[in-house]
Amino acid sequence: MSNTVKISTLGIQINFPTWQTFNLNNLTNDGVVLFQYLVFHCENVVEWTHSDNDLLFELGLKRTRLTTLRNKFKAMGILETRIIRNQYDNKITAYRLDFAEVAKPEKLNLIYRNEDQKGQPINLAELSQAYKVLASKHPKKATKKDQSNATISERQQVGVSSSTKNFANVLEELFTDRRKEYIKALRSGQRTPVGQIRFSPTQLKNLEKAVRALDQNYIRNGFLAYCDTLNETYNGKYSELLPNKPRNMLSYFLVFKSNSSEDSYPTIRSFSEYYTTNYGIE
Repeated sequence: MSNTVKISTLGIQINFPTWQTFNLNNLTNDGVVLFQYLVFHCENVVEWTHSDNDLLFELGLKRTRLTTLRNKFKAMGILETRIIRNQYDNKITAYRLDFAEVAKPEKLNLIYRNEDQKGQPINLAELSQAYKVLASKHPKKATKKDQSNATISERQQVGVSSSTKNFANVLEELFTDRRKEYIKALRSGQRTPVGQIRFSPTQLKNLEKAVRALDQNYIRNGFLAYCDTLNETYNGKYSELLPNKPRNMLSYFLVFKSNSSEDSYPTIRSFSEYYTTNYGIE
């Protein structure tokens, strides 16, 4: 057995000499952790998204502390955040770290020390050049005018047509009808499902996108089978198509996967195929 041990084999891989180059008086230890975490995730993407709960768990931060540190980076002018919804209609935070701002000497002085613990000068010019290289990988920050034009363009592109709104009403009524039929067939002692559905503005836009890609009858048939499956799960019936109760039934049904050209709408496809096999043609 060897008498030497590599510290890295113990999972201890923090570069402590490098750690001590940071301005701990300004950032504090957890601020350095968050800054490095954001640099790592934002290096190759303009905007990185993550849920607050996952970030809190991964970094061991308290929610109030995370808010304080984000506000600190925003006040420094190096971070922008916004709340968006993911494909499941859950709120998540989008982060944009402005490497061009980080590269400025006055910002580097807030993040790094001027000297290491041995009194040797830290090469801030070299660090500035490194952050400029990262900034060059990202498109230039849009002006307020550009952002305004982009917002108008997005609204025009993802507008909801009257036919889609009517189709949403059809699906809402279909849900109500299938639930009524299910309740009629319930035996004594079985649970009665409750609740109604209404398409939110975001879900209407998602439905609009789905209608552009898929036939309405295809979507409607899949939704019918989806409603029936949801109803049955209220009394413990297991379905391989729906092993867990969705957090939001409409958002789950309309899930869109942009990285899959052949199966962009997996839930709609699964339940439409199930309808064809088990219901026949109505």
